[in-house]
Formats: sequence, structure tokens, C-alpha cells
Amino acid sequence: MTKKKEIKVELEYTKENLKKFNIVGSSFFRWSILLLLVMYTVFQILFLVNGKIEMTLIIVSLFLIAICYFYDYYLFNLTYKRTKINNNNEELKLILRFSDNQIISQRIDDKNEYTYPYSIVRKIIETKEMLIVLLQYRLGFPIMKYNTSTEEIESIKKKVLEKNPHVKLRKYHPYKSWVLLIFVAINAIFLGIFFALK
Repeated sequence: MTKKKEIKVELEYTKENLKKFNIVGSSFFRWSILLLLVMYTVFQILFLVNGKIEMTLIIVSLFLIAICYFYDYYLFNLTYKRTKINNNNEELKLILRFSDNQIISQRIDDKNEYTYPYSIVRKIIETKEMLIVLLQYRLGFPIMKYNTSTEEIESIKKKVLEKNPHVKLRKYHPYKSWVLLIFVAINAIFLGIFFALK
């Protein structure tokens, strides 16, 4: 019986790619953003009902700053720096191979290989720009579509689902910074109504 041909793709852990990967792949990030926005809404309603307009402005500003700080600094800059430090201060590039029995990752110009059984794949998340293969233990592989053909993307999904039918496959629309602008606009409308009725 002949072996099926391996699917081979190249991964680039640049700052921009890591940013996209963290937004989509980190459930911690999404829950944190959701929590901040819920708290923002609750505080805004409470303070407006009690007529404390100055406190509303302060709380809203602090939450928006917290979201921006978390979004821009912690997830992206820190993750990127840590990745470079762990790779001799260079951007990490990997060759990722999907064989019959396992996923194999290998740094370019490095003979060492790391293998992962298909049984530890938890999810496949697809966006317009990337395909993420998420494993257990907070591991994941961001496969960028700009250097991967449509046929390869479809073959990877088919291969993983064939080897592990329990894997969840879903589309995802990443968080965009314009969400913050929507909340700022809503806040401005609320404040305008409050001043008009005062």
C-alpha cells in the first residue's frame, strides 16, 4: 500500500502574523475583551442612572485605554519579542508537514523535528487571511494564505478531519479596532441624550 503524499507548508512568525494569530487563536484575549466591554456597559448605565456624568467619562476612558493597551502591547509586542528571543533574536520560520500519522514541524536550517499526533488537534479556525491548526497545551500553527495555495488549505483541512473527526472546524471574523470606535460613538450618544434631558 502506497503512502499518501505529505502536505508541506511554510510558516512565518512575523510581528503581523503573530498579531493575527493571537487575535484569532487566543480565547483568553476574546474573553478579556468581552469582559471589559460588559463591565464598561454596566458601569456606564449605572453612572448615567445615578447622574454621575464625570464618573462615567472617567470609567469609560479607563476601560478604553485598558482594551487598547492589552490589544497593542501585551498580546502583540510581548509575544513577538518572546518569539524572537527564543529564536536567537530572529523571526521564526518553520516547515510544517502533514504526514499520514502525525504533524511534523521543523525550523528552517535545523535538523531537529518535532512531531504532534493528530489526536491532540482541537480546532481548525479559518479566516480570510489564515488557517490556524490549534493543538492542546496552548500550541497552534498559523498558516498564512498569502504563501499557501487554496488546494493546500483544503487538503490540510481534509487531512486533519480525516485523521481526527472530533476536530472542530469553524470560520472566524477577527476583532477589529473599529469596535472601539462604535463604543465611543454609543457613549457620545448617551452623553448627548443625558445633557439634553438634564
